[in-house]
Amino acid sequence: MEAIQKETKKPKVIDKAKLTPEQIEAGKQVLDKLVNEFYPAVQSLARRALSSSVDQSYDDMRDFLQSFSAAFARKPNSMGDIGNSVFQIHYFMLVHWPIISRMRSVHHLQQELVKIFGPHQVGELRRVEKICERIGLTYRKPGRPFQVR
Repeated sequence: MEAIQKETKKPKVIDKAKLTPEQIEAGKQVLDKLVNEFYPAVQSLARRALSSSVDQSYDDMRDFLQSFSAAFARKPNSMGDIGNSVFQIHYFMLVHWPIISRMRSVHHLQQELVKIFGPHQVGELRRVEKICERIGLTYRKPGRPFQVR
């Protein structure tokens, strides 16, 4: 929320003459969803994660809480600064999950992510495979479909 307050105090100068009314309205809708849906969802997710961590073994809880605190220790400086590249990829996949779930394979997903984020941010296919493995995203096996006789 502080990043939004910072942006409203010193907004970037934008030539509104170049923006169409549709673009302005779309920007307002994105900002509204960010404030009214995304931030409350992140807060709810954080609460659930913290409360469920106490039900785990001590070692698992300790590891989780150390990673959790490291993730939240870095405060965003601006609206576009939403964390490291893995978080940005996870967030993109969360927002666009209907499209992501219809892709043919992890390779296809990696190719699309490279088009959006660039090759340096996405990395190799193995990295995307690991991301999919961690969140439980699987695609059908390659090859010929199984035939029932």
